[in-house]
Amino acid sequence: MLRVPVIAPNMPEWVRKVAAAANQLMNGNLNAKPRLASAPDPAVEGDSYYDLTLHKERTYDGTVWRDHW
Repeated sequence: MLRVPVIAPNMPEWVRKVAAAANQLMNGNLNAKPRLASAPDPAVEGDSYYDLTLHKERTYDGTVWRDHW
């Protein structure tokens, strides 16, 4: 399966978001959150992922990562 790189040096934020959405669409699940052991860095407001360590979905509010209950 083809995968679009989401992180690359000097990649504009809009390109990163389009690449992430394209990868999810190619996997057949546009609503899927990345499953990671720690928060992705860098992050922008609205980014979200499922934390495999905390077993929670988290979203970045522009300052800190917030847990979903």
